[in-house]
Amino acid sequence: MSKTALILLTFLALSNAFAEGKPFALIRKIQGVEELPATLSRQLETLTLKVVAKQPDYELLLSGVDTPTGSVVEMVAIESEVGRVKDQYRIETRLLDLKSKKLIRKASRENIREEDVIRLFQGALESLFIADEKAEKPQEQKPENKAPPVVPPNQEKKPITTQVNAPDDKTLDFRQRVLALQAGVDKQIAKTAEEKEQADAAAASKEAAKENSPAMKAMLPANASVAEVPFKKPDLGKSYERRHTLFLGYDTRQNESSYFIATSTKVSLLTLKAQGHIPTSFLDGKTAYSYDVAFSKILSAPLPYSSPYQIGAYATYLGSNYIGSLGLLRDTTFFANLPGAGEGVKEQTLTATWFRLKNEFLFDVKGPWKVGINYGIPFQVETSYSPVKSAKKWTGNSMQFVITPPLAVKGWESAVTFEKLLLTSTGEQKFTLNESRFAVLVRRSL
Repeated sequence: MSKTALILLTFLALSNAFAEGKPFALIRKIQGVEELPATLSRQLETLTLKVVAKQPDYELLLSGVDTPTGSVVEMVAIESEVGRVKDQYRIETRLLDLKSKKLIRKASRENIREEDVIRLFQGALESLFIADEKAEKPQEQKPENKAPPVVPPNQEKKPITTQVNAPDDKTLDFRQRVLALQAGVDKQIAKTAEEKEQADAAAASKEAAKENSPAMKAMLPANASVAEVPFKKPDLGKSYERRHTLFLGYDTRQNESSYFIATSTKVSLLTLKAQGHIPTSFLDGKTAYSYDVAFSKILSAPLPYSSPYQIGAYATYLGSNYIGSLGLLRDTTFFANLPGAGEGVKEQTLTATWFRLKNEFLFDVKGPWKVGINYGIPFQVETSYSPVKSAKKWTGNSMQFVITPPLAVKGWESAVTFEKLLLTSTGEQKFTLNESRFAVLVRRSL
C-alpha cells in the first residue's frame, strides 16, 4: 500500500470515528513472527486484522511502521507475541490504553501445539474485548434528600394565593426510572451478546479444556499502570544444541608383542564410530557430557582375532575454538604370542581402561581445520594372555592425532587419525605391547 493511500485511509478512519464517537484501535506488529514459518506468520497477521475490524465499539486505525506510544484522544493498542520452544508455542496478547498509558487487559497461554496456535490466538485476541461485568454495571443513582427550607420565626407567614398541585411521589423519579430502564435494556443487550460470544469461545476451546491446561483469562485489573506492570518477554527456556558425529572408514593396525618371543601382527579393519556432546545448563551450555563408541570389523588378519571396540565417557568444555574433554576410555586390541613354553603362537586379546584427555582445536586457514590431540595413561588392564593375567601394575601411554581438513562433499568431511600406544607390565618377566594405528575416515554431523 502506498504512503498516500495509507494517509487517505487513516484520514477517513479518523473522520468516521470522530463522527460516531468511537475510540481508535491501533494494531502493532506481532512480536516473534520472524522466528515462525512464513505461512503461519501471515495467518496470524490476517487474523488480527479480522478480529479487531469486527469490534463494533472501536474504529480500526491504520498506521505506518512507527506506531505512537501515547495519544491525546481515545485510542487503544493491540499488542501480541508468539514464541516457540521446539514444538511448543506460547501466546500472549494485551490491550493498552494509549491516552492513560494503562494496561486494560491481558491474556496468555503456554504449551500450545502447532495445530492449535491459530484457534487459541484468535481466542486470546477476542478475550481482550470482553469487558468486565463490574465495569458495565451502571452506578445506582440515589435520590437526593433535600432538607425543607428554614423559615425565620419572626417572619410572618403570608397566605398563599396561588394554587400549586403537589406532584405524586411516584412521578418524582420518572426521569431516573426511564434512565434505569434504558440502562437495563442496554445491559441486557450487552449480556446477550456476551453470552453468545462466550458460547462460541466455549465451543472453540472444548478440545483445549481436555488437556487440563489453564484457560486464558484477564490477568490484570483495568487500572493497572504500564509502568507498574511491564510487558515481560516470555521465559521460553534455553535449548542447547546437541552435537553428534558419525565416522566411517578404513583402519590398519600393526603391533609388536614381546614376552617368550617377539611377534609382529598387521591387521586391516572397517571402522564405524560415533561421538557426541550433550550440553548442560552449567556455564550457560559451555559444559557437556560426551561419549565415544566405536566398533571395527576385521577385513584381513593372520589369525582369527576378535573384533575390537571402544566405549568412552567424558566431562567436556565446549568453547568456540576449543573443545576439551576428560574421562575414561575402554579400548580392546589383540596380539599374538606363545601362551607357554613349547606351545604354538596363538591369538590373544587385551582390554585397557585409560584415563584420557582429549583436545580439539579449530583453526581458520583457508577454511576451518579441526586438529585433535588426545593423550591417555592406563588405569586398568585385562588380558586373556595367561602369563600376565595376574600382573598388577601396568605402565605406558597412548597418543592420538586427528586432523580434519576443510574438505566436505554433501555434508561429509574427511578425517585422518594416527595413534601410538605402549603398554608394559611389571613382574618376573616383562611383557610389552607396542601398537600403531592409522585410519582414513569420513565424518558427518547428525
